[in-house]
Amino acid sequence: MVKAFFALAIILALNLSAERVSAADKDIIDAVIAADKALNDAFVILDRKALKELTAPDHVAVTPSYGRPMNTQEQLDTLADIKLKITSSSEPKVTVLAPNAVLLEQEKSYSGTFEGKPIPSRVYSTAVWSKIDGQWRERLYQETVIRQP
Repeated sequence: MVKAFFALAIILALNLSAERVSAADKDIIDAVIAADKALNDAFVILDRKALKELTAPDHVAVTPSYGRPMNTQEQLDTLADIKLKITSSSEPKVTVLAPNAVLLEQEKSYSGTFEGKPIPSRVYSTAVWSKIDGQWRERLYQETVIRQP
């Protein structure tokens, strides 16, 4: 009887602990989704300041449009060459890896050009976000072209 009581107490404690972690994760997820939206908007409106504030100092982006890995400064240097409209995106899937690290996955559809060439119209993106000095910043961004349905 005592063993059953302790087992039940442990199970209840673990469930309550998991609920607290879920609430903390929800706050993290909401913050990262908001930061990701702000970064996407920054690319659409060519907002250099927001782009710099929302990416980590060692940020790298790898996209089919760029054709090579680019750091934040390279992205800023070519920002005028981007004509971008996000026409749709799936609900982001966010995985909390640690209290200061998150993986965000999402399908996106675009229209536009980079350096005068059409950008892929449909991609699957993955991004690693880190909390740096109290602010969520994208550290790595990667896109893979998805075939049209």
